[in-house]
Amino acid sequence: MTSSRKSTISPYLAEVCEQAELELDAGRVLRVLGPDSVKFSYIILLFTHTGRLAWVPSDRPPFNSQIQRLYSLKDDVGNCKKETEKEATAMKAKEAVCAKVKESLKSLSEKMEDMANEWKQALRAERERSERALEDFREMSERALETERRERERALETERRERERALETERSERERTSNELNELKLVLVGQRFKFQPPT
Repeated sequence: MTSSRKSTISPYLAEVCEQAELELDAGRVLRVLGPDSVKFSYIILLFTHTGRLAWVPSDRPPFNSQIQRLYSLKDDVGNCKKETEKEATAMKAKEAVCAKVKESLKSLSEKMEDMANEWKQALRAERERSERALEDFREMSERALETERRERERALETERRERERALETERSERERTSNELNELKLVLVGQRFKFQPPT
C-alpha cells in the first residue's frame, strides 16, 4: 500500500490494513476495528487502487483485477469464535483438572493434618502416660523408702530397748550379787566374833 493510498483513509485504518495484509490476520483486524467490521451478511473490502474501505454483500463479492485482497471477516470471525470456544473448552478442562487436583491436594492436606493431629494426640497421651508412670514410680519408691526407714527405726528402737533391758538385768544381777556378798560378809564377821575365845 503506497503513501498516496494511505492518505485517502485515516492513518489509523491504513496502518491496520497494512498490518492485516502483511500478517493475513483477519481476527486481528476484527479485534482492532471492532465488531462493526462485520454487519449482517456484509464484509469489509480493501480496494487497493483507491485505498478505501467499503461494505460489500457477501453473496456477490466484486471479484475483479482491481481487488488485491478480500477479507471475509464473517467466516474468520466464526473460525475465531470456534477457536476461542475450543480454547475456552480446553481451558475449562484444564481448570477442571486443576480443580480436581486442587481438591485432591486439599483432601490429602486435610488427611495429613488429621494424621498429624492424631500423632500429636498419641504423643500427648503417651507423654501423659509416661509422666503418670514416672509419678507412680516416684511415689512407690518414696513409700518403699519410708517403709524401709520406719522398719529400720523400729529395729533400732527394739535393739535399744533390748540392750537397756539387758543392762538393767545385768545391773540388777550385780546389785543382788553385791548384796549377797555383803550379807555373807556380815555372817562371816558375826561368826568370827562368836567363836573368838575369851582372853
